[in-house]
Amino acid sequence: NIEIHYQANIQGGLTILHPAMGVVISSEAVIGKNLTLTGGNVIGIKANYHEERFIIGDNCNFGANATLIGPLILGHHISIGASACVVHDCVTDHCILVGVPAKPIH
Repeated sequence: NIEIHYQANIQGGLTILHPAMGVVISSEAVIGKNLTLTGGNVIGIKANYHEERFIIGDNCNFGANATLIGPLILGHHISIGASACVVHDCVTDHCILVGVPAKPIH
């Protein structure tokens, strides 16, 4: 149920809380330290990808079934709510993203 492409650049500390729900991580992803995935998560790339940056910062946390469709850049300490779909950059650290498409809440 877990597909992590061998070319994905994961810095270390990847935690998958419910692996039976499945996880997919794209080959183009550059992932910082201590990413926590709840399960059912997809870190994927658009079909028209043209060597743009696809970066996830340190200490990020994805809720159940949260999806990232890159390329995009996420800052550090970002939490993504359950079932949210992130399609745009969020370079501000310490944010919570929710909704479809995901937007920061304050």
